[in-house]
Amino acid sequence: MTYNKSKLAFNRKLLIATLIDSNIGSVPMLVDATGMNRRTVQEVINSLSDVDITCLRAGSTKSGYYYISDWGLLDKNKVRNKLRHTNDVLEFVLNEQIILNLIKGYSGQAQLDT
Repeated sequence: MTYNKSKLAFNRKLLIATLIDSNIGSVPMLVDATGMNRRTVQEVINSLSDVDITCLRAGSTKSGYYYISDWGLLDKNKVRNKLRHTNDVLEFVLNEQIILNLIKGYSGQAQLDT
């Protein structure tokens, strides 16, 4: 199935927001988790407000991280439960255990560090 650019961009935002909300909040960790390049990850983070998601940054330039302070009109649990679909739309190969942990509400950070 083919998806248009808007659908792909929306799903990128959902994926990045879900990962950030699951304590995968630094750009290097997001790059590792998704396979997206650094610039794409940063552009997606900067455009989360387009879908009414408030993403804030804490900490220093080198050791800082992002976090989601407000999901706006989106239900983060529904977004999390649709993570497999989001992953399929984007044709990423997130680790199956990361997906299961995110769906269950656990942090995927441990799987990324191994």
